[in-house]
Amino acid sequence: MRIVLCTRRKRLKRKLLKLRIMVKNKELKEQEKEIENEKNEKEEKNKNAKKSRSEKAVDEGVQVPYPVVPSKQEKDRHLVRFLDIFKKL
Repeated sequence: MRIVLCTRRKRLKRKLLKLRIMVKNKELKEQEKEIENEKNEKEEKNKNAKKSRSEKAVDEGVQVPYPVVPSKQEKDRHLVRFLDIFKKL
């Protein structure tokens, strides 16, 4: 009788240990999923921030406080004008 009780106790202990291990594994998996979700959210936020930064455009109607970059046509006009003035001298 005593031997039977010992084996039952051992079986119960094994089952209990297995259940504890299963619960811990589930908890670990849930924690891993939460961490992955957080990482994905951070990555999405970074991507959205980068997109918003790159999509920001300067309003055309707003005057800038610095001179606009001269175009090639303007440079050509200035060169022609300079040459005319230089020839007159």
